Amino acid sequence: MMPTQTISGKLLFIGAHPDDIEIACGGTAAKCVARAQQIAFAIASCEIDVARAKKRELEATKAAKLLNLSQRNGNLFFGNLPDTQLHEKQKELRDWMKGIAGAFNPDTVFVHRLDKHTDHQAVHQVAIGVFQANNVFLYKVPRPSPDDPFTPNHVEDISDFITTTIALCKCHTSQDPIYVSKDSVETNSHQCFIEWYGRHNLKSKGYAEGFIIHASRSILNEVTRPDKLLPNYNVRVIKKADGTLKWED
Repeated sequence: MMPTQTISGKLLFIGAHPDDIEIACGGTAAKCVARAQQIAFAIASCEIDVARAKKRELEATKAAKLLNLSQRNGNLFFGNLPDTQLHEKQKELRDWMKGIAGAFNPDTVFVHRLDKHTDHQAVHQVAIGVFQANNVFLYKVPRPSPDDPFTPNHVEDISDFITTTIALCKCHTSQDPIYVSKDSVETNSHQCFIEWYGRHNLKSKGYAEGFIIHASRSILNEVTRPDKLLPNYNVRVIKKADGTLKWED
């Protein structure tokens, strides 16, 4: 049986900072909500300054509300760990993520790729361990140039959700417009669209978000063991030079 890979089941989006999820995969989150999937946002850090921490939490709460996420609903989680110090708080970060795993029980997890930001690194490393039995997608938060290369092997067309993506990012009014402005959101997502679809799709306008499939837990024996879905820890999707996709062990 050929394995399949989709963004499936209950989805957990984890960010080191209050705006990371919206910048990197807000459109994908909105798209999944539109097709009636359960999602949750988990935000690890807060500002050390109390007033700024409160402001950023309010901004994140406002953005989450656009997708019907809230702490009351059990699908918005704040770690309240100190910003810029997550690499020193890995035990606390792990305990927090384990608590979310138990409370929300996700099937698929979105988390930072491994870049040069120490907070992103800590969240990535801990999440990879905590959610080792889940589908894991890595996302990119744009960083000041020169940025590390990022070559996605999965892309979501968010053209129908670009307005929502912009609205999500605009909630973070305290942040640098280079990350959250309408122009930035459109530019970054249009570039992703062109790089992925441009070879085969001549549409002049389109928006997309790219991911690296870090782990694909596909079904090995659905016919004989439908009650016990076994994960294949080795299968992944590879994008070939001609733009087509193939499964590779």
